[in-house]
Amino acid sequence: MTDARRRIETIRLHLSAISRGGAPTSDSVAVWLRELEAIPEQILDERIRQARSEHADRVEVGKGWGHITPDDVLRVHKRALRISASTGSEAPHNPGCGHRCSSGRVSVRDPQGYDYCVRCSCFAGNFWREAEIFANQRDVEDFLSRPGWDYALPPAPKISESHQRWISSRSEQVGPAQAAQDYWRERRRREAERG
Repeated sequence: MTDARRRIETIRLHLSAISRGGAPTSDSVAVWLRELEAIPEQILDERIRQARSEHADRVEVGKGWGHITPDDVLRVHKRALRISASTGSEAPHNPGCGHRCSSGRVSVRDPQGYDYCVRCSCFAGNFWREAEIFANQRDVEDFLSRPGWDYALPPAPKISESHQRWISSRSEQVGPAQAAQDYWRERRRREAERG
């Protein structure tokens, strides 16, 4: 399938989903194609999904109405370009982060039960210091040191480097999902023997 055909199909499927299954007209697909031609085909689906999600959030809190438009998608794309330009590239991923961050960001919950996205204290979090939204914000360590603040999602238990090597080696034999299951099954069995 050509890039042009994939673009048309991506837009057609999203317009169909927005209208709850109704087939979009060729005119509306053509308008969206023309308006969104600046967005590369590889990220078009992602940008439309983000715009739909943000629009749904605005509608839910009473700050939006109707369906998304190409302008909503362009707004999301321009914001992503600004963040990328201000930070230089994609945020790094830190699989060994003790806060279980998502490319340098951590979800924390305040004492009233509201969730916030904050910058992590690891090297991946340092990437976000250049982004305007995180520039003046403290890192996750500061938030967690405050009374009543905690992770929105508890961090995964730390696994020693030797155990990570075992899982990696086992993954090559049986695949990552089975290796993880084997690891945790053995760990629970040993804990039961000790306890």
